[in-house]
Amino acid sequence: MAPAKPAEPEGPKNKIFMDDSTRKSSLVQGELADLEVMRQEGDGGGSRRKSVREVTNSFWDDVHYTVKVVGQNPRMLFVSFVVFAILCAGGLGLVFYLAQQQDNKVKSTALGLAVETGRWFCKFLKFSCSIEYL
Repeated sequence: MAPAKPAEPEGPKNKIFMDDSTRKSSLVQGELADLEVMRQEGDGGGSRRKSVREVTNSFWDDVHYTVKVVGQNPRMLFVSFVVFAILCAGGLGLVFYLAQQQDNKVKSTALGLAVETGRWFCKFLKFSCSIEYL
């Protein structure tokens, strides 16, 4: 005889797990059904192009909403400008610093080459002066 399998507990954990998985499954099914309806209606497929008037109205609606939100909370605009200024100043500072470093490197290389060339000429001029002409 095979050993008997212990029965699964009928406690609250098992019921909660079953209810949770069933709920998630129904949510997924509902989302899939909504997507299927959108596909059939053509809303998600871009089958209909918006007119210029609709796009313009939508744009002005967005601007009106943004102005309304900023009017209700003016600190939002101030904080946005401060963050922008800090990031812009940091970016410009970094760019100018790196440009100056590169400029200094080029100047240093040119100066080193000039000094080396001067020493070479000095060496050969001294050599040419030390030769006795007949």
